[in-house]
Formats: sequence, C-alpha cells, structure tokens
Amino acid sequence: QMQRRKRSGPRSVKSTNDSVKFKKNYGTMTEHNDADSYQNDDGDNPHEHMFGEESSGTNLNELSIDSAMNKIKTYRLFFFIGILPMILSFAFSDLIIDSLNFLELIPMGMECMTTVLDSKGENLWVPCSKHRICTSKVEENIVRKNGEAIYRKSGDDYYALNNWVESMDIECKNSFQIGVIGSVPFFGMAVGSIFGAVLSAKFGRRVVYIIGLLITTASLLVVLIDPHYISGLVALFIYGIGVFPRMTIGYIYALELTPEGSTRTLGMLMFTGEC
Repeated sequence: QMQRRKRSGPRSVKSTNDSVKFKKNYGTMTEHNDADSYQNDDGDNPHEHMFGEESSGTNLNELSIDSAMNKIKTYRLFFFIGILPMILSFAFSDLIIDSLNFLELIPMGMECMTTVLDSKGENLWVPCSKHRICTSKVEENIVRKNGEAIYRKSGDDYYALNNWVESMDIECKNSFQIGVIGSVPFFGMAVGSIFGAVLSAKFGRRVVYIIGLLITTASLLVVLIDPHYISGLVALFIYGIGVFPRMTIGYIYALELTPEGSTRTLGMLMFTGEC
C-alpha cells in the first residue's frame, strides 16, 4: 500500500499541475460550451487573440460558413465565374431529348424523281408516298438507287425539316426502329442514375460532374457531326449516362457552392434556363 501511495502521489500532483496550467492558458468551460465561456486567469478570451476578433469586431459564435464566404471578396467573383457555366450546362443538358420529336419527324409530302424530262432537260418530280419510296418494286418512270426511290421533301410541306430522317436514313424504317431512338437516352439515364450517385459519394461531386460534362459533349459531337443509325444509338445511350451527373449531381454541387441566401435564386435560374 505504501508503494502504491508513493506511485499515485506524483501522478495526482502532475495532473493537478496540468489542469492548473490548462486553466491558466485556456480558462474553464461552462456547461453551455460557448466560446465566450472560456476565460483565463487574466479575464481574457484566448479565442479573440487567436482569430483576431478584437480587431475585426466579428463574433465567432455568429460566424457561419456562408457568412465567412460573404466576407471573402474574391469568393463572390469565383461564384459568378464558376456558377455561370454550370447554369448553362444544366440548361442545355436536355437539348437533344427535348428535340427528338423534330429530329425524327418524317415529312408528310415527298416527291419522287422520274425518268421523264421537262423542257429544261431536268428530271420531273411527282408526289409519292412512303410506301412507294421504300418498296423494292420496280415502277415505271421512277428512278431508284439501292432499291429505294430517289426522293426529296416537298417545298410547301410545313413538316419538311432538315433532321435525322435523311442523315440517319430512317425514312424507310418501321415505327419500332424509330421509337428506339427516343428510348435509348432514357435507358442511359437509368444506368447513369445507378452509378452516378455512388461515384459522387466516393470520389466527390466535382469529379463526377466534370466526367458527365465530357461524356455528354463527346456523344453530342458524334451525333451532330456524323449521324448514322447504329452509331447514333450508341452515342445517345452514352449521352443518357452523362445526363444524370451533369444535371442532378451538377445541381447539388452548385447549391453547395452557393451562399445560403442565394440558393433559391440559383434554382430559379437553372430551371428557367432549362425551360
């Protein structure tokens, strides 16, 4: 017992000295756990000297992350420069999907080339239907190439658009094949929504958002520059995968960078731009 008391004696003295030293330097803490409750023996708050509170006049208890961001003047410039491209990318993320009805629109009025020549020595064009264009049956006076009649859109047709009907050669495809073009991007969105949330939680929203931008940009360039049916389906599927990181993850990431008082304005600008 004497040995135990001798051993425990220095420990109690050391712990007492440590507590006195801590109290002298940092003060005591009340049960409210506030920064103002810390005071040393001189009556000073060490937090004021640590953060320069006396010179700035800022109460650390009332200083939040958003208010700290507002006090940084360069952050506002970063906010406007950084958020504007995110708003534009969010607004144009559904550009292809919203335009599918026009990109797949088959004109109502079409004309087929005939072998009959007019007074100028040019081939005459006569009205013809889709069945007449796509059938492999050889008709008299109808010029054909690769089993299909050479046709053009009627000049007075309201639905005659320069779209994917000619570039993807879908004028002779059935309704199912044409409908697949509009369904493939949504399959890609389903895949992107499964992996996008998991990857953003693991690697961060900024990385996943940038990858989504690169995916959608590359796929759109493929569709716009050299559109074909098979390559177009693949590009649209990849485009759908990048839509979720570009829209949802990008929207959340933009809200995290936005001060608390401006989140509602940011959401209004993003969704207004998309509309």
